[in-house]
Amino acid sequence: MEENRENKDNKLFNRIAAKYGRKDQVVSSSLARKFQLESVLDFISKEFQKSFFDTVLEIGCGVGASSLYMEGKFNQYIGIDYSKEFIELANQRYAKENVKYLCSNIKELNADKNPDLVLGIGVLHHITDINKAICEMKKISNKETIFAFIEPNSENKIIQLLRKIRMIVDKNYSEDQIYFSKQELENLFTINGFNLIKTKFQGYFSPPFAQVIINPQVIFTRFSKLSILLDKTLQRNFNNSLSWNMMVVARIC
Repeated sequence: MEENRENKDNKLFNRIAAKYGRKDQVVSSSLARKFQLESVLDFISKEFQKSFFDTVLEIGCGVGASSLYMEGKFNQYIGIDYSKEFIELANQRYAKENVKYLCSNIKELNADKNPDLVLGIGVLHHITDINKAICEMKKISNKETIFAFIEPNSENKIIQLLRKIRMIVDKNYSEDQIYFSKQELENLFTINGFNLIKTKFQGYFSPPFAQVIINPQVIFTRFSKLSILLDKTLQRNFNNSLSWNMMVVARIC
């Protein structure tokens, strides 16, 4: 059953790759997606006093736009995704000498990558046998490696209802996703041997712009910018479960 869920998602992502990749090319959505990544990088900087990385390994990199959004913050970036179509687009758009993309399943990472940052944006809730996946990530890391993920927050019941409705009406939206509460996300890393774990809620107004392209751009780009400004203020001064997402940053020691 778990394998079937993974195969279904892989087929879905291959089918929608080109459409999905437009989110990082349209201004209103790309601004929100960049802000989402910047939020977790700021969280890492606050908790671990680290803002530059020798090697970044992004799990479930999609079309690879994170390498563009993180430009100047790493020496080497490696993105992996099990969707062949995503990786082909990533290589076409963003690959260069220090930016590489590989088509691989997270549970079959047979390379000595030793990153100092393992990054994932909205990937854990798609993974089957998640404990095995985290175990494989740990094998190619070290005790100083920072693990950083953004995941949908399940604690806001209204947002959860909207997600369930979207699963029904939007055929380009995975119907097999799982969602975490703050405690569940923390427990996931605790049982996998991490003893330095920090979580924070993220995104109160901007996440819908990151996920959906809304036209006309001349209007909704302004709304996107406003939502980001509001979220910057809220994330700086509040931390509550009304958000769309959660961030977790963790290290083994």
